[in-house]
Amino acid sequence: MNDLSKALKQSWMHRAPDGNACAVCGTDQRPLAYHVMQYAQDEATPLPEGFVPMSASRGTIRGNFPVCDECAPACDRCNLPIVTDGVKATYDNLSQRLHSEDTPLMWGNGICTHYGHHEVITADPILGSMISRDEAPPNHGDDFERKAAYIIAEREKAKQMGCTFNVVALVFGIIGWVVWEWYALPLVVVASIILGSIYSARKSVEIRKATGLTIDEQMEMYRRFSRK
Repeated sequence: MNDLSKALKQSWMHRAPDGNACAVCGTDQRPLAYHVMQYAQDEATPLPEGFVPMSASRGTIRGNFPVCDECAPACDRCNLPIVTDGVKATYDNLSQRLHSEDTPLMWGNGICTHYGHHEVITADPILGSMISRDEAPPNHGDDFERKAAYIIAEREKAKQMGCTFNVVALVFGIIGWVVWEWYALPLVVVASIILGSIYSARKSVEIRKATGLTIDEQMEMYRRFSRK
């Protein structure tokens, strides 16, 4: 759990720009934080200036508008970027131009809860379920850590269950082929795929009820942290 917590927090801090530029001042020479302003849109739509894509699935591309360590300096207590007036103004401007039900712009996970406009966290539909205005700042990271650990554990269980089910189905399919007809095997394989998909979908709904995260958000969190 401590390793997961460190990995999560490290991913929220400023790091090398890698050719990207700050959405506030435009510099590409300073470390950037990539989890302050997050955005998603259709893959077929041209990307807005300054947007850094991070992942894509089901026709949707997700990423962020990074901010540098001068426009959003690191907090001296948590080392996460502070939402300054400049960052808040940039977010408001981007929101007016880009935000809609189909193209959501939202505050990311990596925001300092000690200084600056930390109250913006409660405006985010995901973060709002993780922290209330009356909670102490450390609970933000702790709760997110628990959700990440829960998603990883449940996804691993689902993978193991799927593998076991597929092996059993294959054995029964081969037996059916030998003692009945050849098409018993493909029938069992198809049934196994359908039942596995139903199980996976039900597990995703179960996780969503427990964490408040959508299927895409669950998968993105799993991909990012399951190998840490």
